[in-house]
Amino acid sequence: MTPRGRRALVGAAIAASCVVAAIPTLGWTTRHRPWEQASGWDSIPLVERPVTNELWNGESGEPPRLRWLGHAGMRIEWHGMVLVTDPNLNDRCTVAARVLEPVEPSWVGHVDAVLVSHAHYDHLDRATLRAIGPVETIAIPNGASRYLTADAIDGAEVVELEPGEALRVGELIVTAVPAAHNGNRFHPLASRVGALGYVVSDGRNAIYVAGDTAARNDFESIRDAYHPRVAVLPVGAFLPKFPVGHFHLSPEEAAAVAKRLGVETVVPYHFGTFRLSFDEPEIALPRFATAARREQVRWVMPMLLHDH
Repeated sequence: MTPRGRRALVGAAIAASCVVAAIPTLGWTTRHRPWEQASGWDSIPLVERPVTNELWNGESGEPPRLRWLGHAGMRIEWHGMVLVTDPNLNDRCTVAARVLEPVEPSWVGHVDAVLVSHAHYDHLDRATLRAIGPVETIAIPNGASRYLTADAIDGAEVVELEPGEALRVGELIVTAVPAAHNGNRFHPLASRVGALGYVVSDGRNAIYVAGDTAARNDFESIRDAYHPRVAVLPVGAFLPKFPVGHFHLSPEEAAAVAKRLGVETVVPYHFGTFRLSFDEPEIALPRFATAARREQVRWVMPMLLHDH
């Protein structure tokens, strides 16, 4: 067997063992729960909860309005534009059932740009892209548009980006930045397609949406180049350490990354929605709250999107 064949076999064996071991915790038939329960919010001591949802004082520039869609989905409304990150409103993600209360696609409304961080099923969900909208633009890592279908695009302009490349959305500049993650659609360990984070700026203030990334990413370069005030960081799906934790931040790592970025505020996401790993969906947020208090990191939790 060739070295490449042996690596593929080992990767497949690891992936299969992880799936078999995870079967009892995947929650294939779990019913929806209110967001306070599914996310672990109810388990956070009052002293560790944010006292406000404001990203920053409006006197220093209009802050964006964020609403959570579950998992890595965030609706960002800023300067009259609506951006949506990695929307997945499905009841299932592959075999994992959604544990978070549903968000209806019609509540999302018109979308100026969908920012897809990478092609994994929990981040690039074609059924959700078909259901929301209309969508004007879909930004996606270079090479990942092969995983889109005509009905998912539905007339939207597809813009493939490499780190450092940008597109304009109204008054906003959206710049792709690196992510320490694999971006392939199918194989869990190796990838020929990249993954991205995004920095959204109005020329005065900026927010950084990390997508999926590990702690080995060069956050200092992102800090120095874009000076984000807010970081939207993933905190869930971190166990086992290999292979899952090798590509994701743990709650404690997310608090440490906030310090490296030098941001004023963190918005946690990528938790509380699907059972995709050994850590339960409601575990990550309370752990992050404890770590944030210890590291003196300010954070907010945007409300789950409801009919508006």
